[in-house]
Amino acid sequence: FGSGLSQRGIARSLSISCSTVCEMVYRARAAGLDLERLATLNDRQLDALIYPSASGRPQKRSLKFEYIHSELKRKGWMLSDLTTDVYNLLAPLRRFDHAFVPSHLPSSGIYFFYEKGETIRLGGLAVDRIVRVGINRSNGRFRSRIRGHYGRVSRLGGNKNGSVFRKHLGGALLRRADPADPRLTGWLQQDGPTYAEVEREVSLVLRHNLTFACVRVEDADERKNLESALIALLAQEPLGQPSPAWLGAYAASEDIRNLGLWNTQHIHSEPLTLEAFGRLSALASDWLRCQGG
Repeated sequence: FGSGLSQRGIARSLSISCSTVCEMVYRARAAGLDLERLATLNDRQLDALIYPSASGRPQKRSLKFEYIHSELKRKGWMLSDLTTDVYNLLAPLRRFDHAFVPSHLPSSGIYFFYEKGETIRLGGLAVDRIVRVGINRSNGRFRSRIRGHYGRVSRLGGNKNGSVFRKHLGGALLRRADPADPRLTGWLQQDGPTYAEVEREVSLVLRHNLTFACVRVEDADERKNLESALIALLAQEPLGQPSPAWLGAYAASEDIRNLGLWNTQHIHSEPLTLEAFGRLSALASDWLRCQGG
């Protein structure tokens, strides 16, 4: 207690994940608990304040308030550590593909796309690399947002003017086949002409190569803030480089080619903070319980 350990040091000393430490710190702060108040509570009382709804309390977790005390005196955390912990936080979440069942997704949230053949090294293991982060702007439209990316259910096709992700993918496919393709200029224009044959090819790439995980985030401003901060973190503190065969190497956007993300907005924004990661941890934990994890 009071030793000034970093969050990673706290996690190691307690044999738990850094995301668990960060989530508990966030929940303690959200409950308005300071050091003086924490010192008067036993574990049962603290649990009741951290998880005010009995139905929302996670199973198989024994909350120890000693590490919350010391964490509130934290000295700092590296951004690259945050990137690692974002990957670890998302790892247990269910992965979906183009055949997702709408009722299995949140009505509002943030998504993380992974691409076949794109990996990073984490803890000595190859894990799938996040290649795009996004949200639904309007409340309640997360499922239709994902469907808009993948395209039609019954047959191949879609609308690149309703999905910038599809526009980026189609542009890369056209440039890979022929950088001088006359369709390219129109395709890259917002509300410009679309081409059925390109839309079909984009849908094939999405169906065969792209899967996603997601986290429920009901508040629109919170979604936007997390999206911006996560994209900035992954762009500024990546844990690996794209593979030589990555389709994004042919993207029209230099930012996509250089950063290894199918994102062009928010890449220079303020990256994820420790406090925001704590909130993301709490949201991911809640969504995992909804998924039966």
